[in-house]
This record gives sequence, structure tokens and C-alpha cells, in this order.
Amino acid sequence: MNSVPLLPLTATYRLQIHAHLTFNQVRRLVPYLSELGISTLYLAPIFRANPGSTHGYDVVDHEQLDPALGTEDDFAALAAEVSAHGMSFLVDLIPNHMGIHEQHNRWWREVLQHGACTPYANYFDIDWFPPKLSQEGKVLLPILGDQFGNVLEAQCLELILHEREFAIRYADRIFPTDPRSWKPILEGIRDALDPAAVESAELSASIELILERVRALPTTLLSDEFSIRQRTKLSEDIKQRWAELCTKRSIEFAVAETLKNLNGTAGFPSSFDRLDAFLEAQPYRLCYWRVATDEINYRRFFDVDSLAAIRVEEPAVFEAVHQKVLSYIERGWISGLRCDHLDGLADPQAYLDQLALRAFDALAKASEAWHLVPSRPYLLVEKILGAGEALPREWPIDGTTGYEFLNTLTALQLDPTGIRPLRRIYDEFLDDSPRYPQILHDSKRTILGASLSSELIVLAHQLSRLAERQRSSRDFTRPALQRALREIVACFPVYRTYIRPGKDEVREQDRRHLQMAVREAKRRLATTDPSYFDFI
Repeated sequence: MNSVPLLPLTATYRLQIHAHLTFNQVRRLVPYLSELGISTLYLAPIFRANPGSTHGYDVVDHEQLDPALGTEDDFAALAAEVSAHGMSFLVDLIPNHMGIHEQHNRWWREVLQHGACTPYANYFDIDWFPPKLSQEGKVLLPILGDQFGNVLEAQCLELILHEREFAIRYADRIFPTDPRSWKPILEGIRDALDPAAVESAELSASIELILERVRALPTTLLSDEFSIRQRTKLSEDIKQRWAELCTKRSIEFAVAETLKNLNGTAGFPSSFDRLDAFLEAQPYRLCYWRVATDEINYRRFFDVDSLAAIRVEEPAVFEAVHQKVLSYIERGWISGLRCDHLDGLADPQAYLDQLALRAFDALAKASEAWHLVPSRPYLLVEKILGAGEALPREWPIDGTTGYEFLNTLTALQLDPTGIRPLRRIYDEFLDDSPRYPQILHDSKRTILGASLSSELIVLAHQLSRLAERQRSSRDFTRPALQRALREIVACFPVYRTYIRPGKDEVREQDRRHLQMAVREAKRRLATTDPSYFDFI
């Protein structure tokens, strides 16, 4: 590599890489792009995504390049080609969410197996104590194609032995299970051993040793460091001992018999009771996909159940998400990042400050290696600016991805006189058509009542708990708080505020947006006690 890539000079060209446009194929395009006058090559997400992903925004592992795109050597060769043509290199970074396919996302799989009793539980934004008491300590997984009872009794849920661990299979999905819930399975296997077999006594004793450790496992509700360490250690011991037993021929027969009995018999509803109880013992709840609208208890990317938000504000999560990409900056392979969905983060300002600092340090090391004057990293954010909204000046970035520019450019290419006949046709079709501001407001309320109703319920529940702490607001009811909150959100003039956790100061722009939303919400819900809005 000749030098650390430069910042963009003339034009940026984005390539949507996937299995049919790999690192090696992009490398062959670089000379052509350079001839066109492109100064910056910008790639869609490069880290491991769900198998078959065509966009890469469902990353399942931030520490590994997507094998469908090529190897690290392939990526290094691409970076060298970009640098040789004097171009800079920009890649997409996904700090807000991950794809959570349980077979490919190791962090999520740990959460499904150990609940809150794993370090990875803190990596995701999960409400372990939701309003519905029966869901306490469980992650809701809305993946079933029908009501749970129908799916269970149709034998679509099956307890299996997968890679020497007990798991639940549904269609092509395989879910891990809590080792603490293995007790009835292991007892059934022990009892199914042939008493006449020479090795049965020895195998029974080995199973008893495993059962002792199973009984000693902390529950999945515990989240203190001691319980997490104990569960991690015991779980590994249980799995290792069980894996060794699985090699025995007589164990294979006993396992087959036990699982057959636990999985139930079609046409006999009561035969599924034990499988139902086993599923109830898991730190997750498999349910009908329509349940997600009202009861989902992990933060998602909007209403996409397969994309769970991560808590990148936690130091351990930040390190895990950025370690690899920062190492690429340090090696001089890339010099810029585009941060996807920044508005999903708890504190965008704190995140960008940290990212800019770490990226600058990495780029300084790259510059030192090539004996060049250090330059700062090039940082862009995906941010949709509302009408009249300004990008926060405090952010250490070079700008947005450019949606607002594209919007203006598109408007320049439209003939404004064309709106008149379109509006006439629209009014004739609807007879008495509402104006755009009312359509916008009604549409927001529709989304809040449908796709995002679960998030609204969670926030209203938190508001209700806050209200109960003060005598001046103790009589506020949760349904009324929810109605008021829904109206405030529907009246909000921009995407979000940037009020920072733990900080007293509030930007004037944020204060103005909040006051505007509350004032309009009071007007629209005139029958609601104004004190609800004042409290919020």
C-alpha cells in the first residue's frame, strides 16, 4: 500500500456488495471508477450478516468479515487497489442493531439459553420485567405462523438433540435451551437405560453427576456477576460431560425413546403437556408473529422483529462492535465510516465523540507507519433532517449521507404546476380530502397504534411508575398517560430530541420542539386533563 487514503475530493460512489459482487470483483472495478473521477469508494456493510443477506444491514458478527464477500486477504487487496489509485475508502458501520438469527448470532444465542444470567444480556435492550407478569424473565420471540397451542399440537415444535445439546426445532429454526431445564430429559434418559446392560449402572451414575450440576445452576433471572460466573462455569461442565456421554450406543437409544415420549402424540392433546412445560421453562417465549405488535419486549429497528437494537453506549458493546473496523483504519485500509441509523442510539453525541477519538488514534497509527502527517478520520451519519432542522454543531462529523440534498435536487427537477391537476384528481376521488398536515398526523397515530404499539406501551408503563412516586401525579392512570404520550409523539415536528442522559442542559432547539409538540397535543386532546401533558 502506498499511503493512507485521502479524504473525499470530488465524488463518492457507493457499491451494494453481496455474494454476487465480492471484494475481488469490486477490486477489478476500481481502475474504471478512478477514470470516471470517483475519489471515494463507499461500500455497504462488510461484516458477517445473516446467510443470504443481499444488503448486509442484518450483521450477526461485527468481528468477522462476511465470508460471502471474501477473505481478509481479499479485503486487504481491495484496499491496496483503492489506495494505489489515490482514492479514499469509506465503509458502512451498523452501531444500532444486529440480525438475531439464533444460529448465527452468538450473543443472541447466549441470551436465549441463559436469559439475564449472561454478560450478553446487557448487550441488548431487553425489558426483563414487562407489564405482563407471565412474561417476566423471558424474551418474546414472535416467529410462529399460528397460535402457540395449534403449532404445538400440530407437532411443529420438536425437542431434538442438536450438536450434542437439547434444542427446540421449528421449521428451519433451531433454538437453544436452558441447561437447567434439561432435568426431566436427563431423568427420562436415565430411566430408559436397559437395566440388563453391563454399562447401565456406570451411565446412570454419570447422569446423576450431571443432574447435580443442573440443580446447582443459578436461574436465568439472576444477573449479578457471581451468578453469571457460576452459571457459565457449570453450564460448560454440564455440556462437556453430556457430550462425552452422547458417544455411548446405549445412551443414543435412551435419548431417542425419551424425546419421542416428550414430543407428544398427534391427536392426544394431553400428551403435549410435558413439552409445553419444558418450553415454559425457557428464558424465551415462542409465540404467534402477530403478538409482536402489543407485547414485544426487546427494542427493535423500528418494527423489524429480526433486527434487535444493541446497547452500544455500554463500553463492552462498543469495543466488540468497533474493534475490527478500527483495526482496519489502523492498518491504513480505510479512512472513513458512515454510521447507520444514528438516531437509534441512546446518546448520539457521546457515541460520536468516542468514535471520532478512537478512529483518530487508529488513523494516527496508520499515518505513523507510512511516515505521513496524521489526518482526521472522515465520519458521516445517516440522519434525516426535518424541515428547518439543523444538524447538531457539536457532533464531530463531516455531514450526513445527503438525504436532504437529494430531496432538494429531486424538487428542482419537478414542475410545480403539475401539482394542481394531481390535487384536483385527488380531491375528486376523496370528495372531501383532508389537508396534508392532518394526513401526516393521522398516519403517525396509525403507526403508533399498530407497528409501534408495544414500544408505546413500554414507555407508558415507565411513565406510570414515575407518576406513582409523587403524590401530585399518583392518580394519573396508565391508559390516560399512554393516550397523552401517543398524541405528543404524533405532534412531534422532528425525528427526535438530543437531550443527553445525565446532562442538565437542554439545547434550545430541543426545548422548542418539545414545547411545540406538547402545545399541539393539548389542543388536539382538549378533553384530556392538561396536567398529564405537563407531567410528561
